[in-house]
Amino acid sequence: MAIAASKSAALPGAAESFESIYRPGEFAHLFEIASADALTLAQLGAAQRLRVGEIERDYGMHERAEAPQFYPPMQRVS
Repeated sequence: MAIAASKSAALPGAAESFESIYRPGEFAHLFEIASADALTLAQLGAAQRLRVGEIERDYGMHERAEAPQFYPPMQRVS
């Protein structure tokens, strides 16, 4: 995941864009990238800052309320 900051309301290739609540006229743009080297600030043109990070979610064995559910929930035997 890459986050670019700019004063432009849209950047090409951004999955989502958000306007700042505290700094009107500044925007954050989210990019889905395969590796940290896949996107550079020079490629974005209007972007002022670029941050690259990884989103990792850790769900417990029984605490799975926010985990993606692909199967119907099962009843726990107590």
